[in-house]
Amino acid sequence: MPLSLSARNRIKIVLLFTLAGPAIGGLPFAIPMTIAGLMTALSGAGIHFPGVAALMFSYLIGIVPAALCGIIYQWIAVRLSTITAGRTKLQTFTVGMLSGTVSGLLTVCLFLLLQKDNVTFYSVILFCSMFAGALCALIARRWTDRTPTTASMPSPNTLRQ
Repeated sequence: MPLSLSARNRIKIVLLFTLAGPAIGGLPFAIPMTIAGLMTALSGAGIHFPGVAALMFSYLIGIVPAALCGIIYQWIAVRLSTITAGRTKLQTFTVGMLSGTVSGLLTVCLFLLLQKDNVTFYSVILFCSMFAGALCALIARRWTDRTPTTASMPSPNTLRQ
């Protein structure tokens, strides 16, 4: 990610983290709940959609931390780009995981103010934040790598032929 990341790309990255982050972070909840709902439906107890409810709940809890994660990711990535101009996927994954950890810790601190001692819930929130931050960072890397440079653009003589 170049140091001169355009404002348009910055907005796109924050929107990506904001819109995709809660869904990605909610997958560890939604997949088992969907399987449990399907098993309940197959047993004849009726049709339930707990996976959809889990994803909606993940947006309720995670939309602000996901946006914060995107902002933190950009801040760290722009500062690291002066050191490592061509970051690898592992470096991008690590920066995304780090930004997810910071936003997840802030979310856990907020929940600690509201309720006490629920270590399992807090560790799951932290894991989901790290997971979503890392995957969103990899997606954002693909977006920013696709921006055309002057070296990859065809010359005017090539277009005329």
